[in-house]
Amino acid sequence: MGGRDLWREEQLAFVRATGIGLDASELLQAVCGVRERRPWTDVDLYEFFLSLPAEVKYPDVRAKSLVRSLLRGTVHDTILDRRQKTSFSDRYLDQIDYESLRRWLSQPTHRITGVDYEVLDERLAHGSFDAAEYKWAIDLAKSQLFLAQW
Repeated sequence: MGGRDLWREEQLAFVRATGIGLDASELLQAVCGVRERRPWTDVDLYEFFLSLPAEVKYPDVRAKSLVRSLLRGTVHDTILDRRQKTSFSDRYLDQIDYESLRRWLSQPTHRITGVDYEVLDERLAHGSFDAAEYKWAIDLAKSQLFLAQW
């Protein structure tokens, strides 16, 4: 995926968020007795980052390259360059409502080109989505919900 595609994908990623991050954050704060600060929620800072052209915001194909380069020297390289991060995938995947997904995706009113409905039906039947497939299925279900309004 090129820089322009990464930029386009990330611009409204917060709109597609499922909320698991907030649940996980609240849980960790309660368990550890700390308060999380979110520096990126500053409106002026966020608007500034949104105004950056794709070539500046994504100088290469790695996610968060600009932020990593800005933090280099302040945050330890081990943290900036790590590949594995803390994940809440198991909890996230345990909460999938396969029944609702089956209702909207097993026999969709509108078939979308490029979707392999045979594989989708198999995954729905076995309840075997990974995190990326679940996010994709949610987007597909939202599309079906939207199209059902017309």
